[in-house]
Amino acid sequence: MIDIEILLIASLVAVTCSFLGSFLLVRKEVLIADSISHAVLPGIAVAFLLTGQRTTLFVVVGAALAGVIAVVGIDLISRARMIKKDTSMGVIYPFFFAIGVLLVTYYASRIDLDLNCVLFGEILFTVLDRTYLPPTLAAYLGFTDIGPRALWIMLAVFTTVVTVVLLIYKEIKITSFDPSFSRVVGINPYLLYYILVTLVSLSIVAAFEIVGAILVLSFIATPPATAYLITKRSLAAVVVIGSLISLVAVVIGYWWGSFLDLPIAAAMATTSGVIFAAVLFGKKVVESLK
Repeated sequence: MIDIEILLIASLVAVTCSFLGSFLLVRKEVLIADSISHAVLPGIAVAFLLTGQRTTLFVVVGAALAGVIAVVGIDLISRARMIKKDTSMGVIYPFFFAIGVLLVTYYASRIDLDLNCVLFGEILFTVLDRTYLPPTLAAYLGFTDIGPRALWIMLAVFTTVVTVVLLIYKEIKITSFDPSFSRVVGINPYLLYYILVTLVSLSIVAAFEIVGAILVLSFIATPPATAYLITKRSLAAVVVIGSLISLVAVVIGYWWGSFLDLPIAAAMATTSGVIFAAVLFGKKVVESLK
């Protein structure tokens, strides 16, 4: 039962990240997720200091807000045409991350927050934090434990991400491929971009304790990149194939990571990278034979 719960949680994380990563890929802004993954740390620290709890909605909102602020800052600086976007990213995200590290370190006695947990995560521990039904409802249904809290959080995030993207799929597709044309037809590309990065921020925050901030980037970048090597027919094809690849990486990574008693999230991310390398090598071989 525990194995199934871990696989379900990891699958929701991987598919959610890959789903959003496909849109970042076509926009050539995958590394913006790296900026967000570092920038949310001060938001987590400040929200915890204000609320005194690490699992509240305020922490999620605070972290996501910090990520969005960082992205908006990067976007505004790059649009000022004084420095390039990659340079502004190199300035903003280390600055935000450094502030977060200082806050966590300075208030270490008050913050129940481990930097190793934030950076690397530990998916095996997520099944220990359970969700229970209210006593009245539990007595009526005959059971009280409804699974890990992380599972319900990721399910809510996955549902939110998919629902929002499907509602604005046509618009976000147009702005991703041709921002100039989107302005002509009355679509605000900046608004769509900020909606996208807000969803990315929310997903990264939700995945913190599961796979960690650093490894989230692997799920956002690698499966969509692998799918892009396989097909360039349509954005929808990249989204679907990338999601399937992320699921394969989760299952295989969990199997050999558990067998060798290694960090599961790292094993999954490594598997994703190996799949990418295998597809890239296979494509090169096929092209050389033509």
